[in-house]
Amino acid sequence: MPKSATRTLDLIEYLASAGTSVTHTELSKVLDIPKSSLSALIKSLMARGYVVVDQADRYRIGPRVLVLANGFLDTADVVSFAQPILARIAQTVDESAALALIEGTKALVVAHAPSKRIVQRSLSLGGQGPLSTTSAGKVLLAFCENSEEVIDGLELIQTARNSILDRDVLRKEIEEIRRSFVAYSREESIDGMIGISMPVWDSIGAVVASINVAIPAHRFTPAHEVEVQKALRSGAADITASLGGQVPPGFLMPSSTSDLEHG
Repeated sequence: MPKSATRTLDLIEYLASAGTSVTHTELSKVLDIPKSSLSALIKSLMARGYVVVDQADRYRIGPRVLVLANGFLDTADVVSFAQPILARIAQTVDESAALALIEGTKALVVAHAPSKRIVQRSLSLGGQGPLSTTSAGKVLLAFCENSEEVIDGLELIQTARNSILDRDVLRKEIEEIRRSFVAYSREESIDGMIGISMPVWDSIGAVVASINVAIPAHRFTPAHEVEVQKALRSGAADITASLGGQVPPGFLMPSSTSDLEHG
C-alpha cells in the first residue's frame, strides 16, 4: 500500500479511537509522520470533513466518517436484523446490549442498544475490545476458524483487575465456551463491569457475530444473570433465524445454569 494511503488510514483510525481531541505534535509523534507531511494530510482530510479542528488547535475525527459507517451498516444484514433485537434485550433486562464482529485481534461493536440506567464505562458503537478479555471477543475467538493460531499470537495485556494473562487459562476457557455457547468477562476488560455474550450463526452454520449484555458488577446477581442469559439466548436465536441459520440443538434449553457459569 502506498505510504500516503497508509498514513491517511493510520490518522483516521487513531483519531477515531483516541476518544478526545489531540494536538498536531502528538499526532506527528505517535504516527511517526513528519510535521510538514502531517499538515498537508490533515488539510486534505479537513477539506473532505474527515478531520475537524477546535479553537485550541486540537484535532478530532470529523462527521464525514459516519457516511462510511452508515454505508457498512446499510449493507450488513446481521446489523440490520440485530438492532431491533438488541433494543428488545436492553429493554427486557434493563442493561445495554451490543453486537460485535471480529476485526483482527479485536471485537468490534457494530450495533448497540443502550440501557436507560446509569452504566459505568462499556464498549459503545464503533468501540473495540481485546478478544481475550471481553465476553464478545471470547465468543468470536472460540468459534473463529484459526482460533489456536490467533490465541498463540495474542498479546495478553492487563486492562482490568481480572484480565487473563495466562494462555493456557485462556485456552481452557475457550474450550468451555465452545461447549456451553456462553462467555463471561468478569471485570477482565473494565473494572466494575461484567459481560455475558453468546454467538450468532449464519445460514451455513458459521459463527458470524456475538451479542452481549454489559452489567455493572454491583447489579450482577444470580437472578439477573439467569434473566440476561435467557434474553441473550432468545436474541441470538432470532438473529440467527433472520440470517437463515439455526442454533445448535440444546442451545435454547441449557441443561443447567451451572453449565454456563464457567465461560
